[in-house]
Amino acid sequence: PNWSSALFFDGTNDYIDCGNDSSLQISQNISVSVWLRCTDQGIIFSKGQYAGETAGAGYNYSLSVRSPGYGLAWQWYTTSSEGSSTGNRIYYLATTGKALTVIDGEWHNIVVTRSASSSKLYLDGEYIVSSGNTASDLDYMVNSSQNVRIGDSSNSADPFPGDISNVQVWNTQLTDADALSIYNNGQP
Repeated sequence: PNWSSALFFDGTNDYIDCGNDSSLQISQNISVSVWLRCTDQGIIFSKGQYAGETAGAGYNYSLSVRSPGYGLAWQWYTTSSEGSSTGNRIYYLATTGKALTVIDGEWHNIVVTRSASSSKLYLDGEYIVSSGNTASDLDYMVNSSQNVRIGDSSNSADPFPGDISNVQVWNTQLTDADALSIYNNGQP
């Protein structure tokens, strides 16, 4: 990444509004890569609010740094109603219980993916955790009309405190080799 062009987010009210271009209205396969440096938890990247819940209750998809012990969270909402009284359901992949931290003031690369068959999370080029997706996971993600934001969600729920650089989004699932290549090609 170009470290001199990284943007600092104050953890209070800073974010980048990326709009709602059709290229960001992804409803099946998706991968996101981001370089970050932080000292507290917050939302790194998010798309809208969950259409099946009340305003502010969720997202179309989001990536966040959670408190120590919880780690990283990659979430998306689907059109499945399995186990939900609201008509839609949240799915997530988290590093809960993993001995890792990104809240250390150092630069880290995070890559997350989601496809019909699996979801994966990588930290600094290393595979950390995955989930085999069930039949309900195969449903399309809810596609909200909300804009994509970097550094917070559309309801300003948990602003990100730190630096973010080189956010990239694909409408395909990246491979283990892709995640490692992104990390190796971007190390300072």
